[in-house]
Amino acid sequence: MRHLLFTACLFFACGDPAIEALGLPIDNEPFDPITAEAGIYPSNDVMDDPNNYFAGQPPSETAKWDIQSYGDPKLSYYAFASALTRVPTGENQFYVAVNLATLSRLDYVVPSKRQQVRNMAIMAFQTVIDLFPNDLTYDADGVTAYSVAEFAESELAQFLAE
Repeated sequence: MRHLLFTACLFFACGDPAIEALGLPIDNEPFDPITAEAGIYPSNDVMDDPNNYFAGQPPSETAKWDIQSYGDPKLSYYAFASALTRVPTGENQFYVAVNLATLSRLDYVVPSKRQQVRNMAIMAFQTVIDLFPNDLTYDADGVTAYSVAEFAESELAQFLAE
């Protein structure tokens, strides 16, 4: 029923589908990525994932942050992975990696894909370091900038140590 209501909201809404997703858990199913490259630049596989609520329209720049703050790592993964297909930045890739790592840590993954999701998180962090070494992310003030590659290196080291 929840699926039907959410789909109806998306179908009839004229705005950003991410806005309608706020406040709704994506579902109770464990994460099951469509491919081992989904959400890892330059792959666009995530847009073919039937579980991706943003496949038809990636969230706006503002909405993806609202989704991230909502705290559902699966919904946030789909938001940032979809945004990455539209705007390939280290920041989008970094948050894909963070959400994959969270899904792995929480073991909120289909059992047969536990190692795959862990490897995806590692690959996503490494992609930030390798392909987006000069990209920045900004504090909530919109002025204070940080190297997203430095964050990725730190997060990757911590994740590998677990």
